Order: sequence, then structure tokens, then C-alpha cells
Amino acid sequence: MIVMFLVGIVCLVLVHYASKDHFPYGLEWSFFILFFFAAIHYNFGNDYQSYMGIFDELNNRQFDWYYILRKKYFSDIGWAVICYLFRPVGFFPLIATIALVENVAYYLLVKKFVPKEWWVLAVFIYLFSDNLYILNMSVLRQGLAASLFVFVFFLMKKFNVVNLLLGILIIFLISTIHGTAVILYPCLLLFFVKKEWAPYLTIPLVFLLVVLFVFPDYVNNFLLSIENLEEMAEYKKYYERGEARSLSVGVIWRLLPFFVSGYYCIFSKDVNETDLKIVLLSMLGFVLIPFSLAIPMIDRLCYFFAPFMVASIPITYKTLPSKYMHPLLFLQVAYFLYGYWQMFHSPTWMESYYHFHSIFEVIF
Repeated sequence: MIVMFLVGIVCLVLVHYASKDHFPYGLEWSFFILFFFAAIHYNFGNDYQSYMGIFDELNNRQFDWYYILRKKYFSDIGWAVICYLFRPVGFFPLIATIALVENVAYYLLVKKFVPKEWWVLAVFIYLFSDNLYILNMSVLRQGLAASLFVFVFFLMKKFNVVNLLLGILIIFLISTIHGTAVILYPCLLLFFVKKEWAPYLTIPLVFLLVVLFVFPDYVNNFLLSIENLEEMAEYKKYYERGEARSLSVGVIWRLLPFFVSGYYCIFSKDVNETDLKIVLLSMLGFVLIPFSLAIPMIDRLCYFFAPFMVASIPITYKTLPSKYMHPLLFLQVAYFLYGYWQMFHSPTWMESYYHFHSIFEVIF
């Protein structure tokens, strides 16, 4: 915990000076540092050893398309192929490559779409959210899949047939790495979004979220209809469906960016199409929260949309009147810090996250 916290502080200082033009390459240096620590991490995170075991098991088998395509080796074909591609160099270079893809995606998201004066907040969200930089070191497949979806968003900036086909192809490849990524196909509709549509797209999203919380039976009925899908079967053994829970102070706190985003889309006069797409993508993740309260596994689906909070929170909060912006920002920062502290002290995560380990412990 101490190592990760200190790394985060150093990176935030570099980004702060970069945002003030006192250190021109501070943003680049901070993401290089983040890439370095993500690339060298070892046995850090709940799932790390599992992925290492899968890698070793696959590479002890002969490469055979017949068994790969029929999922005899592993449930997600794309991940099996990736493991075989890295067989000549080993597991650690695979980790480093994933770290590179992830940090390039987040760097471009901040560099291109977040105003410079808000870079510090964007990098803070990436570092101190409990489901981004830290979690990526554990959920290797989904961290990679979510980062690749960020590149699909880069295509969404400009609509043409080639970009649309590339988007479909990338999402298909992502879904072979993590099967739940099939939910991302409808997001390609954002290619067609115009800024004039902002209120008409946002109001139904807000209404849907409210309905899902007010009428939890709809949530349970929907979950009953999907729990036997092949993509869900892998996780069913880990989670049992319970009753959908209602709003609480903690849930409302978690939903704060959603409602600020709603305000931005409906009332802001400075909406542009690219920013609108970022904000709408981040809002889609919040619509899944009522389902995740009944089945925690569905937080895995929210995870695909979490990267866009890095840009959407700065984009939306900067449009708030100053008398509201500062207290809401305080609450938002407090939420991330609380979740970060809780993750390192939770019985579920503490053992595998509290102490940072690197590959140098193995090499030397």
C-alpha cells in the first residue's frame, strides 16, 4: 500500500507541474512510472497467481486450434491465443505488454480529452479509484479488454464506415479475451450521436436508473433471464443471486458523477460531440449498478465503462457553478480515497494487495 501510495503522489506532483507548464513532460513521465510499476509487479492482486497458473497450464499443452476453438483449453479463445503467442518469451513480458497497452490508453484519454488544468484530477481518478490502475494489476484479462475498448472510443470521434467496421472487429477481439465484452456492441451506436441529442439521450438514462432502483423486481426478473447465458456461467459459481437492494447513502455517493453528468448533458451550453460520447459511456456503467447490488459479479460489466470516468468527471465538474463545484469535488475525491483505503484494508483484498511485490524478488 505504501509503495503504491507514494508512486501515486509522485505522479500527481509531476502532472501538477506539467499542467502549469513548469515541467513540459510531466504527464509523460508520470505514465512511464505507472507503466514501469505495472510492468514489474508480481503476485500483486487476487487473480495474479490464477493467471500465471493458466499461462503455465496452456503452455504445457501443444498448440492445437481444434481444442482452442472448442474451448477445451480455456473458456476465452483470445486469451488462450495470447498465452501461446507469449510462450517463447514468458509470462512477465505478457504482463509488461498489458501494462503498456493500458497506460497508453489512459495517457491518450487524459492528454487528448481532458483540459490541461484538470489533468491532476484525471490522473488522481486513474490512480486512486479502486477499479482502475490498482485493479488492473489483478484482473489482467478485463483490464486489457477495457483498455482496448478505449481505443474503440478513439475511432468513435469520427464516423465513417471503415472506423465502424474497425470498431466491430476490435470489440469482437475483446470479447474473445473476456466474454462479457459482448455488451459493448450497442455502444457503437455512439458513432451516430450529435450534440443536439444530449438531453434526449440523458433523460431516458436518468429515468431508467431511477426506475431500476424504485422497482427492484424488474432487476430480479432481468437477472433471471440472463443468468443461464454462456458468458455468465463462468461467474455463476462465485456469486449467488440475491434480492436487489435499494438506495443507501453509500450508493448515492457512488452515483454522484452520474447525476453531475446528467446536469452537464441537459443544461450545459458547452457540450461537444466528443465530450458527450465520453460522458454517455461513463453513464452507461452507472445504469448497471442496480443489477450489481443484486449480483456483485455485474460490477465486472461496469468495469468496461470505468475508464471513461477519468475524462468525464473533469469534463462535467468544470461546468458546474463554482459554489456547487468545490463541495461536490470534495465529496468526489473523498469517495475515491475512501474506496482506495477500504480496498487495502478489506479482508477480500488485503492479503494480496497490501504489500507490493515485483519480479525482482523472483529474478534475484
